[in-house]
Amino acid sequence: LQCARRARGTTTWVCQKYIERPLLLGGRKHDLRQWVLVTCVNPLTVWFFGECYIRMAADSYVLDDIRDNMRHLTNNAIICHHPQFDAEDEYWQCMWDEAKYRAHLRREYGFDAFGEKVLPAMKRAVVATLLGTQEALSESVGVGCCFELLGYDFLVDAELGTWLLEVNTSPCMEHSTSVTARLVPEVLEGTLRVIFQDGPRDAPNGRFELLYKGPCISEDRSPNVSAAAGLLAVEGRRVRPPRPAAALEPLGSDSLSGAALQQRLLERREQEIEALAEKKRRQKQREQDQRERKQRIRESLKCKVLRSSSLPGLQTEAPTTGEAGPETIVEGPGGLNI
Repeated sequence: LQCARRARGTTTWVCQKYIERPLLLGGRKHDLRQWVLVTCVNPLTVWFFGECYIRMAADSYVLDDIRDNMRHLTNNAIICHHPQFDAEDEYWQCMWDEAKYRAHLRREYGFDAFGEKVLPAMKRAVVATLLGTQEALSESVGVGCCFELLGYDFLVDAELGTWLLEVNTSPCMEHSTSVTARLVPEVLEGTLRVIFQDGPRDAPNGRFELLYKGPCISEDRSPNVSAAAGLLAVEGRRVRPPRPAAALEPLGSDSLSGAALQQRLLERREQEIEALAEKKRRQKQREQDQRERKQRIRESLKCKVLRSSSLPGLQTEAPTTGEAGPETIVEGPGGLNI
């Protein structure tokens, strides 16, 4: 926030909850970069590349100073400025491939945590974000003759929760380390195979897999409504309401005719209205009785005060209405005032 105030009016800021307990790799924070290819918006067609890679911070993770970029950020564009960064060194290139990451999680958790927990959550997030932005994407100029390669960034916490950090358009395809030097050409080749559909039979789409293909949306329907409708479902069982106590008597074996049944319903409705009117009348009568009782009590108290010999100087008779003088008892909102 201090940084935002200093740069007031220069850019747009997004506030996010900081994840204090990320999953650490050798004490270092990390995130996952996943390539996603969108070849069509209507119908929404999403391709998922077959391998992600892991980017790590240069220094060990501590919360003492969150302004220390080398501890809290994993972007290669930042980490490459660390004095010990080495794109060829296994440790100081600060990057793993998916196979090494998967093997590490299996050793730590005793099962394929990446394949069973992390990867499915990544795929769900990809589909959800693109469905949520389908309407905006459909309004882009030239949407019918273009594609988009996206870079999704995910963070995994200590409980294997997978969090989407951001989605990058035109992600960096630089051969920054030995890991990206191997993966980037495969991504580019696979993208062209998907677009032109001219790949070999054994790998027609390279290493991309079709993750999602939605229904076609007609022009007179809102894409966001159609996308949301595709995810809606109704589950449960029919619940019958209990029979009301004052329900109609069974019709018996001889069913009534339509006119007779209608007449019977009208009669019952009239009875209900009469019962309601009688209830209101009784309520009004009770309220009237209460008002009269209160009035009698006030009059009785007034007479007792006037006749009391312990209050000298008071009139022995109650004054008439509107004749209140200096020694007149007048009833106010809080009781009797002398």
